[in-house]
Amino acid sequence: MSSIRRLYIYLVCAISLNALTWAVITLARHLFAPLEFTPTDSIAFQIAVIIASLPIFLVHWLWAQRLAAGEAEERGSTLRYLYLFGMLAAFVIPILNNADALVGTLLAWIFGRSDDTAAPILRNLIAILPLALLWGYHTRILNAAQLPLRGERGLLRRLYVLAFSAAGVLIVTFAVSGLMRSLLFQLDTISDISSPISSLLSDLPHLIIGLPLWLIFWRWAQRLFQQGGEEERNSALRKFYLYALVFIGVFSAVSNATLLLSGVLQQLLGLSPDGDWRNHLPIIVTMGALWAYHAVVLRTDVEQHSEASRQAGVRRAYLYLVATIGLLALVSGIGGNISVLIRSISNVIFDDTLREQVAWFTAALIAGLPVWLIPWRQAQLAAAAPTGQAERHATIRKAYLYFFLFLATLAVLSGVVYILWRLVSLLLGETIDENLAVSLAHAIAFALLGVGVWLYHGMTLRADGQLTLHDQAQQLEALGVVVVDLDGFGADLHQALQQELPTGKFTLLKLPNDEGQSLAEAGLLIGDYQIIHDPQIAYSAARKLLIPHNHANVEWLGVEPQSREETITQTVRAVKQLVAGEAHNANPARQLGAILGTIFGGFVLLCFTLGLIAYMLFAF
Repeated sequence: MSSIRRLYIYLVCAISLNALTWAVITLARHLFAPLEFTPTDSIAFQIAVIIASLPIFLVHWLWAQRLAAGEAEERGSTLRYLYLFGMLAAFVIPILNNADALVGTLLAWIFGRSDDTAAPILRNLIAILPLALLWGYHTRILNAAQLPLRGERGLLRRLYVLAFSAAGVLIVTFAVSGLMRSLLFQLDTISDISSPISSLLSDLPHLIIGLPLWLIFWRWAQRLFQQGGEEERNSALRKFYLYALVFIGVFSAVSNATLLLSGVLQQLLGLSPDGDWRNHLPIIVTMGALWAYHAVVLRTDVEQHSEASRQAGVRRAYLYLVATIGLLALVSGIGGNISVLIRSISNVIFDDTLREQVAWFTAALIAGLPVWLIPWRQAQLAAAAPTGQAERHATIRKAYLYFFLFLATLAVLSGVVYILWRLVSLLLGETIDENLAVSLAHAIAFALLGVGVWLYHGMTLRADGQLTLHDQAQQLEALGVVVVDLDGFGADLHQALQQELPTGKFTLLKLPNDEGQSLAEAGLLIGDYQIIHDPQIAYSAARKLLIPHNHANVEWLGVEPQSREETITQTVRAVKQLVAGEAHNANPARQLGAILGTIFGGFVLLCFTLGLIAYMLFAF
């Protein structure tokens, strides 16, 4: 009930305070800095909102404060911190927008582009001042709690800090890119003096506001990493932030390099290039700087502190996502050039259309090769290392390899089907099409390309499998697995382990231990929970994997009844996870959720990046 109460209180506080704040700002603007005639109804509406929302907010906020003062659970509740950090963000965003407009107005006045600046400046200040006061009040409430920001509270703080740090660095990057673009155009059109001033008034305010925003929040994030303890240093969110910016930087730089290279190739082939190189070069420079800086931060983080398992998962997701994009571009470039070659042979004339396609496909090939090769080489080196067992077993690596196996299989299947369809049609008396040779050449070429992709990734999977078998044999030998049998279950489990892990050696020990077998070399004891009653096992220093069987008068809390076969299957899975150095997770649904979450996160990141790149390409 307390959680529902908290949700109600803080939701009402957030809605009523925002309504009150913007009603006060809007009313003050109408009264002291009107830009045009203000209807009486608008003033009346804002007064009505203030009268209605003020008591509602006060009642619920005082209620929340009284609860927080009386109960430690209320003071440290996640919902309270979600409200506080959410309101801080709700105040910072409009402060930044109005500060940006204020700086733009001042610059316009300085450069003589605007005469009437008093009213716009006053309107911005009317918004900034109350928002800043509310931000300061909520910051004081947050600091007054004096509770360690760990767990979910620490996650909320990291979200707040890193989100505004990301906003700041992207604002700065786009602003610098815009200023560089204007400078390049101005160098080519010296007579036009209005262009740089217009760009200056557009991009310089973003730079003036974005730079301190990024420096404040990024330095805060760096202090948390250096002084915030293991939780901050092992944060997967920080790794996601860094890899996301690296991904945005590399994808933006490479995609614009592809467009720039395509224009150069078109010129070399005697064509008029599409677009203007001055639109792409600033993005390449600024996004390359974004990429390089955060790549250095990532390397420094790893040098200073070892990488946690969740952080390694974020790194893998980044590497394989970038490699996927690079390989798709590379294969598309190869396939496109093959298609151009086939059509040029059939047409004899190498016309402008084919030249333009050669430029585009070659640019995609050249740009895609390093984008695929660099992260893929890093992933391969990590997987081939003596300590690369976790890398080879990673779900994201399997998904990457089988994804391209799937695409290659579809390419081969469609090519073979097309070839057979056309040949069977000819055998049945179908008229020979004049483009038949070209179509068959395309189908054969693309099928062969698919075979090449399939063979390479199949060989990679095979190599991973061989290394995995070698690792299993070494790990099992070092682990010293002993299966303890009481009533026949241990014997069945021993047989299942030998079938599933044929490279391993498993010792079967029957109780009572009439033969007096020694357990001194045992590293892992597996058996029914009742084996712990044996003194020799109870006092053994070996790890123990106990199986909760339902015996007479015994019930297990939180354990669902399972059949003998299900229990054996789950135990074998647990042994495989222990051998692989992974934490035992007996919940397959949770594993599936993690896989789906990884895929969804990668898809969201890809969509965000594509949208960002589309904006940069078409905003000019």
